[in-house]
Amino acid sequence: MRKLLCMLLATMLLLSAGASALAEEHNAPGTLPIVNEKIKLTVGVEQNAMVEDFETNKMTLWLEEQTGIDLEFVIYPNGEISTKLELAVAAGGSELPDVIIGSFSQAQIMPWAEAGMILPVTEYYKTLSVWPQEALATDGLELEDVLKYMISYDGEIYGVLRYIGASNNEHNTYRLNFYVPWLEALNLEKPKTLQDLYDVLVAIRDKDPNGNGIKDEIPLTGYTGSIANLRKALMTPFIYTQNEYWTVDEEGKIGVCFNTDEWREGLRFVRKLFAEGLADPAMFTQDQNAMTVTLSQEEHVVGAFCRISSSCMSSTDPKRYEWDRQQFFTGFDGNTVAGYVPTMPVISGLITLNCKNPEAAFMFLDYLSGYDASLVSRIGFSEEITEVNEEDYQYFLDFWANEAKYNYPEIFYGDKTHPEYLPMNRYAYDQTYWGNLQNTGWQQTGPCIITQAMTDWFSSASKMESEQQKLNYVDQYRARHSLLEAVALRDPSKVVAGLVYTEDEQTVIADYYAEIKTFVETTWAAYAVGTLDIEDDKAWNDYIAQLDRMHLEECIEAAQAAYDRQNQ
Repeated sequence: MRKLLCMLLATMLLLSAGASALAEEHNAPGTLPIVNEKIKLTVGVEQNAMVEDFETNKMTLWLEEQTGIDLEFVIYPNGEISTKLELAVAAGGSELPDVIIGSFSQAQIMPWAEAGMILPVTEYYKTLSVWPQEALATDGLELEDVLKYMISYDGEIYGVLRYIGASNNEHNTYRLNFYVPWLEALNLEKPKTLQDLYDVLVAIRDKDPNGNGIKDEIPLTGYTGSIANLRKALMTPFIYTQNEYWTVDEEGKIGVCFNTDEWREGLRFVRKLFAEGLADPAMFTQDQNAMTVTLSQEEHVVGAFCRISSSCMSSTDPKRYEWDRQQFFTGFDGNTVAGYVPTMPVISGLITLNCKNPEAAFMFLDYLSGYDASLVSRIGFSEEITEVNEEDYQYFLDFWANEAKYNYPEIFYGDKTHPEYLPMNRYAYDQTYWGNLQNTGWQQTGPCIITQAMTDWFSSASKMESEQQKLNYVDQYRARHSLLEAVALRDPSKVVAGLVYTEDEQTVIADYYAEIKTFVETTWAAYAVGTLDIEDDKAWNDYIAQLDRMHLEECIEAAQAAYDRQNQ
């Protein structure tokens, strides 16, 4: 009854507020300015340490000119926005601004929605949304492809989306890095099968690739924070292993990977690597700094390491740019699937019960997630258009063909070789925008859509003047080549992500599944280093029985219910 009354209240507020918005005679969706007569929106936002002043920011002034909407900001102290909003909601919501931008989870906002503090935008997405389409289209996406992950368990959407897509981010948690000079010295290719991996690590262990006559080489290392990388990279060739360990079959039945015969078989291979001195047990105890010291020492000793990249090393260390990434391994059965973590949209713009112009507010938030506003948010505002000098462009192509030994246009754009594909965007890119206090953009605060294609356009065609620049660019596009291989081998049908749970389901997941995952990961490590014997049937059966006692079946049922709603 409480939820029903809250929904009725929200509907009444929405209807009355919608009538007010119509009175402002806003223009048709997709038309600028959004309103004919200037209105004001109060915008709640958490302070960003890299944004000097939201009120005077160039992006803000540009948005006000484009939309006809005056923006007045309510700034919440950094790290306190959730607390401040919870207090405002508890007090009845009278102090809430018209809209709130940031990053919010379903679990966080649903109590606010049920209390009528924020308004649903489901119908607005059907009738008023225009601007996100151009941005999403650059990656071949439709709005429906991402909105399915925004739908709450009551069937409504309660916020405007932010989507930051990047193939690098989607694949980096399955990544191992191999030292190119040693591969070349041993006349070996980067391993792409589990057998290749084993053979490469054995060669590193036994053939003295650093040439010092001492058997001091470490074939494969890592650190505590990269064990998940190793686990997913090595287990996926046996059974698809993703962040939450869910599996799904062709009929849509949810399970888990860690209680299967395939998981046990994968552990046998992992144990073999550690037992034969091919994998470094120090990775279970050392931190990233300790690993980086080992990677960076003058006499090189590491053949491979598990981490998203070599960026842990100093940018002035030439060794940082001498690694090649591998993001999938073909299993012993001959099958290859590249694991990845798909980009998920985030709830980023909320319309509160206090907004007198919710339609105009939605159209403003929708504009923020359009192509132009998203790029300005990512790179800062400038009226200049980036042009590519023909001479520099030819230099770039020659560099890749001769020094990097890659076909640059093919790596990035297939057969699109004309310089028109190199201009980054419609606005000039300020190289100091990120990592420095600035006042030209919002740095992706609030709704925006950045696709992989859009981030590719930030590449520069300027000449490389130093050896470090050349090393850096070779490293970047070696990585890009590896990414394209992985993208072609991923299987979205195996992915279970973005599940939205009801309150009861969330309780089951929170109370039981987090503990189960910790138990699974601890047991995996024990089998890897030999504390537990993977050939001991009794120990394995005890492990399976313990999972059952930890309410695994209830967790699977909760995930199944959420998955079915998402894919109905």
